[in-house]
Amino acid sequence: MAMAALLSSLSFASVAAQQVTHSPLDQQKIGVISATGSTNLTSLEQQLSEKASDVGAKSFRITSTSGNNNLHGTAVLYK
Repeated sequence: MAMAALLSSLSFASVAAQQVTHSPLDQQKIGVISATGSTNLTSLEQQLSEKASDVGAKSFRITSTSGNNNLHGTAVLYK
């Protein structure tokens, strides 16, 4: 059971889009996404990461965040 959990976390990590702080030189911008409803920055980053992975992005760069208890964020996607 522990091995299955470990393997599933490894496969998720290999598919997840990577958050970057600058535009990757070897990747092209493929779009923009947004997320709303998070209560903290960590969960907002996770929401954006999942959305980026869902559309096949290799990486994403958060471009804006706003709100207090109901955060909103946008990110540029790269592939």
